[in-house]
Amino acid sequence: MNTKVSIIIPLYNAEQYIEQAVDSCLNQTYEDIEVIVIDDGSTDNSKSRINHYIREDKIKYVYQSNQERSVARNHGLNIATGEYINFLDSDDLLHKTKIEKQVTFLEKNKGWFATYSAVEYFSNKTGDKISIPTKEHNNGDLIDDLLLGNFIPIQSVLFRKNSIRFDENINALEDWHYFLNTFFEKNIFFIQDTLSSVRIDVQLSNNYLQNMRWGEIQVYLKLLKDDKFKSRKPKIIKMLILKFLRYFYSMIIKNIRKDRWY
Repeated sequence: MNTKVSIIIPLYNAEQYIEQAVDSCLNQTYEDIEVIVIDDGSTDNSKSRINHYIREDKIKYVYQSNQERSVARNHGLNIATGEYINFLDSDDLLHKTKIEKQVTFLEKNKGWFATYSAVEYFSNKTGDKISIPTKEHNNGDLIDDLLLGNFIPIQSVLFRKNSIRFDENINALEDWHYFLNTFFEKNIFFIQDTLSSVRIDVQLSNNYLQNMRWGEIQVYLKLLKDDKFKSRKPKIIKMLILKFLRYFYSMIIKNIRKDRWY
């Protein structure tokens, strides 16, 4: 019997993309999959786009009042019955052999906790591919690489289910913080095949970028208080100072531009 995989999709107002995301899960070459959609209080037609899957019991659909993505992901983790977990954002896509290739590796290599793969990026406006290489982390340097802000795209990862949950007080870059905790002292393998696609908003607002910068600061502050990162405290402090400077510099530039406008 195949090992079950749970794919968790947090959903919020993604009526344009959610059906494509779910289709990419249901069209996997690997069969023993449960797709869990956690609707975080959508106010658009997202649910109606996938109602046919809900009626046919092809996916598990759970609605919750809007509580941010970390809460939705934790909700999905709490009800997942698979031995392996894969997260997928509601506007992204899995390639059809992704789960099969990653499960095959982990089943043959029990000493590895997780595997991640190369990712392709494309514009949400034109569909054109955007060249952003996926960094291959040497296993022993993974945490240090993550501390330097080298992220692993969450949809690229398949990992063994565990008890670690998302910090629900972090609303930006919560996946980065989650992986720093989940992957600590774990073996993570990189598959060079491109197995997922990430939709990029080519017109990100300044407010969104500022939220991301503040999210970085939040994560570093959390890590400073975490005993397991004690030996890496000097590196965390250095990065925290750099991120604070970057954040406040961007705030100053923003205010200068606003003053000039008026």
